[in-house]
Amino acid sequence: MAAKMAKFLWSTSLRSHRPFLGFLFKKCHSNATRQFPAILSSAHLSSLSTKPVSKNQDSEPEIQNPPATNNLDLQNNDENPMTLKSRLMRIVTEEDDTFQMPTAADINQSQSAFDDQLASKFVNCMMWDGKKSTSQRIFDQALEIIKRNQLRVQRKSSDPDSVVTDPVAVFHQAIENVKPIVGCIPLRRAGKVHQVPSPLRPVRRQFFAIQWIIDAARKKTGSKNDRMSEKLAKELLDAYNNEGAAIRKKQDLHKTADANRAFAHYRWW
Repeated sequence: MAAKMAKFLWSTSLRSHRPFLGFLFKKCHSNATRQFPAILSSAHLSSLSTKPVSKNQDSEPEIQNPPATNNLDLQNNDENPMTLKSRLMRIVTEEDDTFQMPTAADINQSQSAFDDQLASKFVNCMMWDGKKSTSQRIFDQALEIIKRNQLRVQRKSSDPDSVVTDPVAVFHQAIENVKPIVGCIPLRRAGKVHQVPSPLRPVRRQFFAIQWIIDAARKKTGSKNDRMSEKLAKELLDAYNNEGAAIRKKQDLHKTADANRAFAHYRWW
């Protein structure tokens, strides 16, 4: 209906207003109340009523003008097309101030309730030789071990409500605890290479946290029968409690940046 009305207006009085017709066409399809096809239909019928009937004038009844819609006066057919355009535009803007055009979803978003971008990134970073299924299985088993451990701690705790038993929440908190704030950038000044402290971007902070946890889990010593999932679960729990090798790497980086704070002004040279 909207396409037919826009085509009619294009062929008659609003031929020169191409941007406005395109805007009306989009609004007719996007508005849920479908009020604009009625407005355009009234304009179409009012314009037809002024045209002389060439055939069968006695048999065919004359089309009557419908009542004005939304205070739009279309009885004067000699009206300037720009005036009609301004009135239609006023109705569109007044009735649809709060309307927002729907946009397409992000390509990285998923409709699954179990989708987690940070977990997917962690699995991809832990993957070796393209064996993503193996990496995913290790990560799932680590979450199961974390769940059992937290339930055991909750049963023994005097305040069970304070213990977090959601393994995904524990994983996210462990990543947040390991993220560094500042790092050191090597810059050459006066023939010497200085470690200049500089704040890290969010993507870089996340990369360091994921890489340190994975490396600490792989290098974790223990029984020869310990699996990677058990080592990863222990390292995530240590990071959740602000302990472990990954937390020590973060602290060492912060100490290095603090020791070289005298060269911080080199960032702006």
